[in-house]
Amino acid sequence: EMNSLQSETVIVGNEQQSTFSEEATIEKENVVVEIPAGITISADKDAGWDGTIKAPEIKVTASTEPTKEDGKIKEVKKVVEVGFPDVKLTFDKAVRLKIEGEAKNKVGYARSGVFTEITTVCSADTQAAGDALVSEGDCYINVGSDLVIWTKHFTEFITYVSNTGCSTDNDCNYLDQPSS
Repeated sequence: EMNSLQSETVIVGNEQQSTFSEEATIEKENVVVEIPAGITISADKDAGWDGTIKAPEIKVTASTEPTKEDGKIKEVKKVVEVGFPDVKLTFDKAVRLKIEGEAKNKVGYARSGVFTEITTVCSADTQAAGDALVSEGDCYINVGSDLVIWTKHFTEFITYVSNTGCSTDNDCNYLDQPSS
């Protein structure tokens, strides 16, 4: 079981870049990260990145909670940090991140105190569909009981459920009342 990948970095303009010539799979705690061959990974040259991609780490709490919404309770299910802590890593090809057992849950990511929900559904669970994403883009797709994220950046990914907390609509009539 690989705990991290390491590659030499080079400075290109304002970025530190590293190219992984072979594909790699890192698996840890029901999370599988698949990195395609020939990918170039970039970080700001002043970010202190040393070319390491850490294995996914399951965290107990999210650094940033999913955005609050009136009448909704958001319950975090899983927090997965990948990449290199506190450093924004971006890719020229998509990386596949599979979180086992999280199908049908919502997903988003946190970076620098900002939560962003991933709302784009992938057109397919393929490298070509992932590579077609915009720069720093991401999408998700349910594959059996698993949630798959195709992403062009690494950060902290958060799966969660969002509901009213009411067992029936009648229990929740108060949600329709104007607040006093």
